[in-house]
Amino acid sequence: MDLLKNLGALPRTLFLDRAMADSSALPQYHVIGFTGHRKVGDPERVQAQIADALEHLLKNEKVEWLAVSSSAEGSDMLFAAEVMNRGLQWEALLPLPRIDFQRDFSAEVWPEVEGLLDRAANVRSIAQ
Repeated sequence: MDLLKNLGALPRTLFLDRAMADSSALPQYHVIGFTGHRKVGDPERVQAQIADALEHLLKNEKVEWLAVSSSAEGSDMLFAAEVMNRGLQWEALLPLPRIDFQRDFSAEVWPEVEGLLDRAANVRSIAQ
Protein backbone atom coordinates (compact mmCIF):
# COMPACT_ATOMS: atom_id res chain seq x y z
CA MET A 1 0.00 0.00 0.00
CA ASP A 2 2.88 2.40 0.78
CA LEU A 3 4.46 1.74 -2.63
CA LEU A 4 1.19 2.60 -4.39
CA LYS A 5 0.78 5.69 -2.23
CA ASN A 6 4.35 6.77 -3.09
CA LEU A 7 3.53 6.36 -6.78
CA GLY A 8 0.54 8.62 -6.30
CA ALA A 9 -1.86 5.85 -7.30
CA LEU A 10 -4.05 6.10 -4.21
CA PRO A 11 -6.27 8.99 -3.19
CA ARG A 12 -5.39 10.79 0.04
CA THR A 13 -8.23 9.09 1.87
CA LEU A 14 -9.33 5.61 0.94
CA PHE A 15 -12.77 4.48 2.07
CA LEU A 16 -13.58 0.84 1.55
CA ASP A 17 -16.25 -1.22 3.16
CA ARG A 18 -17.51 -4.66 2.21
CA ALA A 19 -20.35 -3.33 0.05
CA MET A 20 -18.00 -1.05 -1.88
CA ALA A 21 -15.39 -3.79 -2.29
CA ASP A 22 -17.99 -6.09 -3.84
CA SER A 23 -19.37 -3.36 -6.10
CA SER A 24 -18.50 -3.40 -9.78
CA ALA A 25 -18.79 0.40 -9.71
CA LEU A 26 -15.28 0.74 -8.32
CA PRO A 27 -12.58 1.02 -10.96
CA GLN A 28 -10.01 -1.74 -11.04
CA TYR A 29 -6.48 -0.60 -11.82
CA HIS A 30 -3.71 -2.59 -13.44
CA VAL A 31 -0.14 -1.37 -13.71
CA ILE A 32 2.11 -2.08 -16.68
CA GLY A 33 5.75 -1.87 -15.65
CA PHE A 34 8.40 -1.74 -18.35
CA THR A 35 12.16 -1.73 -18.60
CA GLY A 36 14.19 -2.37 -21.70
CA HIS A 37 17.47 -1.98 -23.50
CA ARG A 38 19.11 1.29 -24.48
CA LYS A 39 20.58 0.02 -27.71
CA VAL A 40 17.79 -1.13 -29.97
CA GLY A 41 18.89 -2.68 -33.26
CA ASP A 42 15.49 -2.44 -34.95
CA PRO A 43 13.36 0.30 -33.30
CA GLU A 44 10.40 -0.28 -35.64
CA ARG A 45 10.26 -3.96 -34.72
CA VAL A 46 10.52 -3.21 -30.99
CA GLN A 47 7.80 -0.56 -31.24
CA ALA A 48 5.56 -3.04 -33.09
CA GLN A 49 6.12 -5.64 -30.35
CA ILE A 50 5.27 -3.09 -27.66
CA ALA A 51 2.13 -2.11 -29.61
CA ASP A 52 1.09 -5.76 -29.93
CA ALA A 53 1.57 -6.37 -26.21
CA LEU A 54 -0.43 -3.28 -25.31
CA GLU A 55 -3.16 -4.20 -27.77
CA HIS A 56 -3.48 -7.60 -26.08
CA LEU A 57 -3.62 -6.08 -22.59
CA LEU A 58 -6.10 -3.37 -23.54
CA LYS A 59 -8.67 -5.91 -24.69
CA ASN A 60 -9.68 -6.07 -21.03
CA GLU A 61 -11.88 -2.97 -21.00
CA LYS A 62 -13.09 -3.56 -17.45
CA VAL A 63 -9.92 -2.19 -15.88
CA GLU A 64 -8.07 1.11 -15.86
CA TRP A 65 -4.43 0.95 -16.96
CA LEU A 66 -1.42 2.88 -15.66
CA ALA A 67 2.01 2.51 -17.25
CA VAL A 68 5.25 3.00 -15.31
CA SER A 69 8.80 3.10 -16.68
CA SER A 70 11.89 5.22 -16.91
CA SER A 71 12.66 7.20 -20.03
CA ALA A 72 16.12 5.99 -20.89
CA GLU A 73 17.12 6.23 -24.52
CA GLY A 74 15.98 3.19 -26.49
CA SER A 75 13.07 0.94 -25.69
CA ASP A 76 11.93 2.90 -22.59
CA MET A 77 11.29 5.90 -24.82
CA LEU A 78 9.49 3.73 -27.39
CA PHE A 79 7.27 2.30 -24.63
CA ALA A 80 6.42 5.70 -23.15
CA ALA A 81 5.50 7.15 -26.53
CA GLU A 82 3.34 4.15 -27.49
CA VAL A 83 1.53 4.18 -24.14
CA MET A 84 0.70 7.87 -24.32
CA ASN A 85 -0.28 7.66 -28.00
CA ARG A 86 -2.91 5.15 -26.88
CA GLY A 87 -4.25 7.61 -24.32
CA LEU A 88 -2.95 5.78 -21.25
CA GLN A 89 -1.42 7.52 -18.26
CA TRP A 90 2.35 7.13 -18.02
CA GLU A 91 4.34 7.64 -14.82
CA ALA A 92 8.03 8.33 -15.40
CA LEU A 93 10.42 7.04 -12.76
CA LEU A 94 13.83 8.67 -13.03
CA PRO A 95 16.93 7.25 -11.33
CA LEU A 96 18.23 10.79 -10.75
CA PRO A 97 16.76 14.28 -10.42
CA ARG A 98 15.74 15.57 -13.84
CA ILE A 99 18.67 18.01 -14.14
CA ASP A 100 21.15 15.18 -13.47
CA PHE A 101 19.25 12.71 -15.65
CA GLN A 102 19.59 15.14 -18.57
CA ARG A 103 23.39 14.73 -18.52
CA ASP A 104 22.94 11.12 -19.60
CA PHE A 105 21.61 12.18 -23.03
CA SER A 106 23.06 13.81 -26.10
CA ALA A 107 21.88 17.29 -27.08
CA GLU A 108 20.03 15.70 -30.02
CA VAL A 109 18.07 13.17 -27.94
CA TRP A 110 17.25 15.23 -24.82
CA PRO A 111 14.46 17.31 -26.46
CA GLU A 112 12.61 14.08 -27.32
CA VAL A 113 13.02 12.82 -23.74
CA GLU A 114 11.90 16.16 -22.37
CA GLY A 115 8.83 16.04 -24.62
CA LEU A 116 7.91 12.63 -23.19
CA LEU A 117 8.45 13.80 -19.62
CA ASP A 118 6.30 16.88 -20.24
CA ARG A 119 3.43 14.62 -21.36
CA ALA A 120 3.78 12.22 -18.41
CA ALA A 121 1.00 12.06 -15.84
CA ASN A 122 3.72 12.25 -13.20
CA VAL A 123 7.52 12.38 -13.13
CA ARG A 124 9.18 11.04 -10.02
CA SER A 125 12.85 10.85 -9.17
CA ILE A 126 13.82 7.81 -7.13
CA ALA A 127 17.03 9.44 -5.82
CA GLN A 128 16.68 12.88 -4.34
